[in-house]
Amino acid sequence: MRRFRSENGGPTTQQRPPILAANGIHVLVRREDVEARKILEQFARSSFDSLKLWPPKSYFFSPSRRCVIAYAVANNIAICLGDPVGPEPEIEMTAREFLKKCKKKRWGLLFTARLPTFFRCIEGWGSEN
Repeated sequence: MRRFRSENGGPTTQQRPPILAANGIHVLVRREDVEARKILEQFARSSFDSLKLWPPKSYFFSPSRRCVIAYAVANNIAICLGDPVGPEPEIEMTAREFLKKCKKKRWGLLFTARLPTFFRCIEGWGSEN
């Protein structure tokens, strides 16, 4: 264990979490946040997409990790902010895989602030088994 100086100048043996320092501000960063940001920078289609990076969010990635769904769970409902973001050919498949995850966990599913193209893609999902 590394030794760090404590606030009062004496040594301490407590471990410090990994941090990034930018302009004197310390921020905890998860690997998933960095991956999601890269996808959003490349494929964002809506002004809501930047909100997908605000905490507290969880992320569901496509198998290629090029498409992402940002969501939070409340009262056993997965609430997704907007559409999946990523390459167009992967969007519907990623959404369907996320639906399978929700069914397995017995979560309801809500996509908010959807674009019309994605709405057409998911029409009729409620009737699927």
